[in-house]
Amino acid sequence: MQDSEQEYPLRPPSDTGKQRPLDDELLEEERRPPTKPLPRPRPLPRAVQETRLPHHRLRTAILAGVIAGVLCIIQSIIITFANASTYTAFEKATQTTVKNALAFTIFGIGLLTFFISMLIILITGFIVGKTAVKRSYGFLAGFIAGILDYALSFLIQYIPNYPGTAGANGSVGGFGPLVGGVFITIVFLLIWGIVGGLVSLLGAWLATRRHPYYTENYAEE
Repeated sequence: MQDSEQEYPLRPPSDTGKQRPLDDELLEEERRPPTKPLPRPRPLPRAVQETRLPHHRLRTAILAGVIAGVLCIIQSIIITFANASTYTAFEKATQTTVKNALAFTIFGIGLLTFFISMLIILITGFIVGKTAVKRSYGFLAGFIAGILDYALSFLIQYIPNYPGTAGANGSVGGFGPLVGGVFITIVFLLIWGIVGGLVSLLGAWLATRRHPYYTENYAEE
């Protein structure tokens, strides 16, 4: 009777003493020293970054502010003349109920022109933010636009037969009232400029909220 080993001889293992290529690659990776991650590039100082900003930023902001102020007053004039009949009816109305209703309508027209002006200034700030990057120039553009809008609106009140200016051309006697009127006009001029500047600053912020100039952590000089 033959042994089971003779009847079914064991097959010798193949590639004895040899390693497969995959094993060689794994061992090579184990022997290889761990690689360190590459250091992040150091951010440029803000002074260096400012030199890479677009040129003629101040001129761009001033020009944009002037254009925005002119557009604001143009849309105000168009809306006023489109509703000239309402202003005429208000001046001729004698009944209190009718006069109050027309006054409410005129107030709505004023709100409409105000919001359109703010929208124009907001878009101006967004454009200045995209072109000049620095948000302070956006505020400057809105400040100029606000001052021009108020100043031109104030001067328009002295145009003869302009809708809604009945009685605005009356003379003011005395030096005191004249000085007081000029002072109040300057105060409202500055307030209107600040309001326009803040609205334009919001537009500039929306345009630059993801710009590297504001998102990166700049190193100290």
